[in-house]
Amino acid sequence: MLLTQEFAMAQDPVDVLKAANQGVRRLLLDNGMTVLLKEDRSAPMAAIQFWVGAGSAHEGAQLGGGLSHYLEHMIFKGTPTRGPAQISQEIADAGGEINAYTSNDRTVFHATLPAARWLVGLDVLSDAVFHPAFPEDEWAREREVILREYDMGEDDPGRVMGRLTWETAFRVHPYRVPIIGWRDILVTMDRDDLVAYHRRHYSPDNMILSVAGDIPVDDMEAAIRERLEKIPRTPRETVVIPAEPPQLAERSGRKIGPYEVTRIAWVFHSTDLADADTPALDVLASATGSGRSSLLVKRLREERQIVLDVDAWSYTPKEPGLFGISAECEPEKETEVVAALRAEIARWQTEPFDPVQIERARREVLVGAIQELSAMDGQAGAMASGEFYAGDPRHTEVYLEQVRQVTPEDLVRVARKYLRTENGSWAILAPEGEEKPAPERGEAANLHIQSHTFSNGLRLLVREDPRLPMAYISAVLGGGLLAEAEGQAGIGQLTADLLTRGTSRHSAADLAALLENRAISLASFSGRNSYGLSAAGLSEDLPLMLETVAECLLDSQFPADEFDKQRALQLAAIRRALELPMTHAQQMVRDAFFPGHPYRFSTLGEPGSVAALGRGDLQAHHRKL
Repeated sequence: MLLTQEFAMAQDPVDVLKAANQGVRRLLLDNGMTVLLKEDRSAPMAAIQFWVGAGSAHEGAQLGGGLSHYLEHMIFKGTPTRGPAQISQEIADAGGEINAYTSNDRTVFHATLPAARWLVGLDVLSDAVFHPAFPEDEWAREREVILREYDMGEDDPGRVMGRLTWETAFRVHPYRVPIIGWRDILVTMDRDDLVAYHRRHYSPDNMILSVAGDIPVDDMEAAIRERLEKIPRTPRETVVIPAEPPQLAERSGRKIGPYEVTRIAWVFHSTDLADADTPALDVLASATGSGRSSLLVKRLREERQIVLDVDAWSYTPKEPGLFGISAECEPEKETEVVAALRAEIARWQTEPFDPVQIERARREVLVGAIQELSAMDGQAGAMASGEFYAGDPRHTEVYLEQVRQVTPEDLVRVARKYLRTENGSWAILAPEGEEKPAPERGEAANLHIQSHTFSNGLRLLVREDPRLPMAYISAVLGGGLLAEAEGQAGIGQLTADLLTRGTSRHSAADLAALLENRAISLASFSGRNSYGLSAAGLSEDLPLMLETVAECLLDSQFPADEFDKQRALQLAAIRRALELPMTHAQQMVRDAFFPGHPYRFSTLGEPGSVAALGRGDLQAHHRKL
């Protein structure tokens, strides 16, 4: 069992965050670059992030060419002083990692590495971002990589569904365009287009540099000014992004293909991250679609059993985004599910929300936001996000205060304001027929892990970390694929899933309500070699978390009705996985490398073996472990 307790239980999370952020330093260099710095002595690490204000929505006359994403790939392919492989190799040799991602409204380049080598990260990232060479051979090779990525996306139901959703909801705004672009336009882009796009957007005054780590903040500032302040800004034309006109009638988009289940999305135009309604929309999404005791999961999956999965979400980028509900169901249930979703939203607009439920949702949103700050890259990202979207690197504090002020009445208000029929769009995807060594570690790297072995052999590992008022528990047993008997592939996963579905004291619904009211996440796992439970929540809830983990491990009853339900869900998950060509490729690799060994199986198992499992098989398997 591994347990991490972070800070005293009586501390107010937002107060802790405010205290931790007192040292945040914001600079504006002479060339217009915004620099955000935070010293954190909790671990000998550093995170460096360049946020560029250029995403797929900023491609202008080349909209749909995927230049933002293309450029993300090419940035690491060499500079005038570094070869194509040298960029990632220098970071790896320093003991770090480097990567990048592209979004609708930004492109982010980031590295995490030991604090003692942070200048390596700063030098390499700065060179790559400002001085890419765009080698001709690398450009052509990378275009083939991106085209393969595009084609693989056509075989991924999740990506197809995402594209259908955004194309249906947006008719004018560039958010309607996939980040990777459209294939027929993408193939027309050439190296000159990339060079021009970089020159147009990659100017210091269109960037945020965010650094968090075990480095004196004055040293950070001096190094950054020395290296970056002399980089000149470049002339660039402001990108005018057309606003999406108000939607006056409900829209729908449908696509059929070789799918096993029906996927449904119902989305509504909402607002941007800095808007005052954003916290209420986030809490609404949590209350209605996050966790087993949320309204949609409880009513549609647990009680009526008409969906295989359902959730609600709120996406609020720099321009107004979407509030959405996503569901998966058997094809014959589609009409019933659509009707049920309409009825649910009508209830949200007329019936008051349970204050206990709102408190659970508020707590979940708060815990999720704080949890992101537990690592250096999370802190650097939070500062950059606050600056980018709200003009305040400490916006997380403001946001969490707003979350705590959300009332049940606020949820009804935003449901009425945004979740109107004429403001909604349906997207449905249906089956066919349905219409080097690491640097020497310093004192800060001492993790101070305490180990205790109890008389029954149980080993307890404890690490105290005072940065954030969070606690994490992981109870790990030997198990997984290695423990599965012949002919019982998938039993480990199914048994693990049933651990949280009822004990002699609490039903599955009781457990969900008990934990989600405190925004405690409890999850089971079964991999290749291990099996168990993990939990996360505020430090003040550690006793409840320990008690619940122990109860589920030692007293799980594997209720018959929950067994039937979970087995059906696992079989559906297997069917969904088999839709993806990558699943079959991975199976071929496992068969080649692990013939006759349990590792040849997927943790989900095979349809035949899972269908043949009985409740008694799971009980016996758990007792054995």
